Amino acid sequence: MKRQIDLRIILPLFMLLLSTHAWGQSDPNETLMTIGNEKISVGEFVRLYQKNNTGSSNVESKSVEEYATLFVKFKQKVIEAQHQKLDTSKAFKQELETYRKQLTKPYLADRSVVNSLLDEALLRSKTEISLSHILVKCEANASAKDTLAAFKKIMAVRQEILNGKDFAKKADECSDDPSSKTNHGYLGYIAPFQTVYPFENAAYSTKVGDVSMPVRSKFGYHIIKVHQTRTTQGPIKVAHIMLAIPRDAKSNDLKAVQDTVNKIYKMAVSGHDFAKLAEKYSIDRNSATKGGELPWFSTGTMIPAFEEAAYSLQNKGDISQPIQTSFGFHIVKLLDKKTIEINDAYIRDLKEKIAKDERSERGRTAIIDRLKKEYDYQKLVDLKKYLKFADTTLFSGKWDKNKAQVFNGNLFRLNKIDYPEQAFFAYLSKQPACPKTDYLSYFKDKYSLYVDEEILNYEDKQLENKFPEFKYMVQEYHDGILLFDIMDKNVWSKAGADSAGLANEYEKNKHKYLQEDKVDLSVFQCQKERSYKKLLKKIKSNDPELSTDDLLLQSINENSKTPLVALLAKGVMKKGENAFADSVLQLARNNKGAKLPELIENKSKLTITVIHQVSIDEPKPFKEVKGLVTADYQTILEERWVKELDKKYPSTIKSEVLKMIK
Repeated sequence: MKRQIDLRIILPLFMLLLSTHAWGQSDPNETLMTIGNEKISVGEFVRLYQKNNTGSSNVESKSVEEYATLFVKFKQKVIEAQHQKLDTSKAFKQELETYRKQLTKPYLADRSVVNSLLDEALLRSKTEISLSHILVKCEANASAKDTLAAFKKIMAVRQEILNGKDFAKKADECSDDPSSKTNHGYLGYIAPFQTVYPFENAAYSTKVGDVSMPVRSKFGYHIIKVHQTRTTQGPIKVAHIMLAIPRDAKSNDLKAVQDTVNKIYKMAVSGHDFAKLAEKYSIDRNSATKGGELPWFSTGTMIPAFEEAAYSLQNKGDISQPIQTSFGFHIVKLLDKKTIEINDAYIRDLKEKIAKDERSERGRTAIIDRLKKEYDYQKLVDLKKYLKFADTTLFSGKWDKNKAQVFNGNLFRLNKIDYPEQAFFAYLSKQPACPKTDYLSYFKDKYSLYVDEEILNYEDKQLENKFPEFKYMVQEYHDGILLFDIMDKNVWSKAGADSAGLANEYEKNKHKYLQEDKVDLSVFQCQKERSYKKLLKKIKSNDPELSTDDLLLQSINENSKTPLVALLAKGVMKKGENAFADSVLQLARNNKGAKLPELIENKSKLTITVIHQVSIDEPKPFKEVKGLVTADYQTILEERWVKELDKKYPSTIKSEVLKMIK
């Protein structure tokens, strides 16, 4: 059976927020109950009871006594799973570790920093910034010499601009951003999360018209000029007509395209169908077949000129004048636009973006700094002593750790635990290839990364001891996975595989799987009393040559210019479908066991109803109800199994302690 585990369904115990404990005067460490040989404390029971009894509409609240009964059954199953060593399987360990890693995330980042990042993102999400930039490349692991050279270059460029040099011209001359060749450094409007975080910080802290100080990113050094700001625009939907400019076009070629696009624009604004114009003229065939319609887009997803033309349109149906981009000429029509709503879904989306973005490192860095103080971190070596064992293999990922066997001391100390140098050298030997830098910078960078990892690993191992709520959440996931596995083994999959048991369950309980009452009938309408009598006589004759409705009608109507008898209704009718069918079924139920009249005659209305078959209280075929039968059989198997577990792991509850729990 493929696992599709949702622990909130199997055990409604896993809300991430810990409820306030309430247990009268009882000690949370006092034993409340014993199940088999396992003792359950008041604290463990109360945590689960309060999480289960949330008072939410989809969870039925239970008394302490009712929940204690359910808790015992739950624990008996978990204990049996452990007895069968289901918690030792590789699959179980991997799954529990996956859940545990998810739980550790908020504990291994500084929550106050994460909250400030959210506040910052919310504030910035209200504003979009139009800007240009110039980039001087500098590798993330560049040597101090190369880094200084890049910084001096970008500072010189900035000074030229401050002295009056045109920003766009300097971008053309010296920016290492390849797009500068076509956009002259202009990036259009940006919003949060659309650029690397240091770049975003510089953009949102620079005033309109100013040029920022150099900002370092993984690409190198940037300077940014802010042109304008505006209130954040919501998603927009447009249609467009695009005409291409021929490669190596001469002035005459360009004018011909301009004349054509201007002609199309005049037709569009004078009332011609925009969709038909797009279909006829636009070279963007993907959108032309849809009347020029493009998917919804937001700021920063289209080239600046196109995006700004689209967002300049105010009302649905507005059409822009022709604009030129690197793709050609466009005419844009506004179809629809949306506003940004700051709601729970929007905030959840921001949180997810923060977690995936490099800004999340701030939360990680903050907690590492705090843990260094908490655990009295001490560096024990001077990294310069490793330089004589350094060579270019460090950068290729092929460094041999045995080169440094001479060092058998300790690298750093954390919470009075010494971390050996040899472990660091083993770490270095497994590092992938990286950009070249000077050797000391390399050792410093890798040392910092190694220390950070080890501090977080150490803290990870302390979480259960430091945070009781974390310990209980991990235990709940542990028990929930075991519950799923043992239930699957002893109930769910077992029931599905027992074809004989399912067949027996179906035969014994067919009355539980009844199909709807139904009647199969034909209703004839006669024109005159003479044709009525004639039809009645033919039906009662039981002539096999008149055994179908069509043959009956043909035998009466074949020599008549107009039909003497018509088929008013025919087919299977279920209970509730119409009053006539209900009356027939009620008649059949009232006369259950007796023969139902096969004919219902109504001489006054000249109708004759032929009852072909009546089905009352008939079970559905097994194939149709196999799912229901399986579910019922699972319930039976579980009830039997629970009785066995009750004998195998008898329970006792201290009633006087239970009464004190609120």
